Amino acid sequence: MSRRISLPEDPENVAITDAEIVTSVRQRAGLLGRNDGPSDAHIVQGVRGFAREFTYWYGRVLEEAIPKFHNLVTSRINPMIRGMEYEGLPLAEVVRGLVGDYARRNYVTAGGWAIEQLAIAGSPRLHKSSAAGIDAEWHEAGATPVSNLYVIKSGTVTRNSDILKALKSHGQEAQKRLIQTNKKAVVRVHYVVTAGRRKSGYEDGVYRPSSAEFWAQAFALENEKEAVDLALAMSQQAGELLKQSDAATHIRGMESAVAAYLANPASPAQVDWEFLAQFNMLKDPELEKDHKNRLARAKAAVMKAGHKWPSGRKSKDSELASDLANAAASLSPEGSVDLLELLPQQE
Repeated sequence: MSRRISLPEDPENVAITDAEIVTSVRQRAGLLGRNDGPSDAHIVQGVRGFAREFTYWYGRVLEEAIPKFHNLVTSRINPMIRGMEYEGLPLAEVVRGLVGDYARRNYVTAGGWAIEQLAIAGSPRLHKSSAAGIDAEWHEAGATPVSNLYVIKSGTVTRNSDILKALKSHGQEAQKRLIQTNKKAVVRVHYVVTAGRRKSGYEDGVYRPSSAEFWAQAFALENEKEAVDLALAMSQQAGELLKQSDAATHIRGMESAVAAYLANPASPAQVDWEFLAQFNMLKDPELEKDHKNRLARAKAAVMKAGHKWPSGRKSKDSELASDLANAAASLSPEGSVDLLELLPQQE
């Protein structure tokens, strides 16, 4: 997750002050009165950064996905598989299941970006890397300076070999850049899984710290258990900020669109599985006409329910968010955390 784009302001939550964030996090983590590890400022930056990042990649993506509901949800329905799964169920229940699947995939992806932001913004050591394919750097001064390069993943992913191959290549390029300024510099490349790796290792030139070891490095804490507790406390505190998120509103908007599109005209409380099967498999002018009418009904339903229907020229940030939504829709929950591999590179 090495790309970064401009982010919106923190989610509005005037009820929670910076001082309250610090006190709550330190109490949760058992670090009240401690001077080691992240400063109070780093804790605030990590918590608010997590909430801001999650809001951007989840709430905004869902909002902009509403007018693309057909491409993201209904066009991807296999009527034979889903028809079997939802046989006999009413339209409302089917829609909740379909839209819920899509939202959960985005939730996992957004959480991955947010964890990376927490690790960097909340760390007294790490800073965002400018090297291609590298998420964060930590430079240790000394007679033989050490540059630690990190690729950060929120959890285990399926295409591990592809990621490691790219990581080693990026690490070699970064090393060439660093030794130009100091020929004694030592470069260490780290492949990090922020949760789920219990043992540290070293293989093929890549350090693979346990999840606990990474958080101890990031937070400059000697005790790995304390580092794990602090990471958990900061993410939980971010959850307090996110309670005012309007993501649920966007999900309801998506449900309105999907329901209007799938409804059987002869029995509006049921899914029109026959239309769905025929339209997704046949080329027919009458089916195309029906499809366009359903799209129009979907837009009208969203507007009538009081939800936004985003339109107009998009910014580059919006286009990237749309790319994210499209790619997330096609991924399994396990693969969605590796979404970076599917998005276009941004300079």
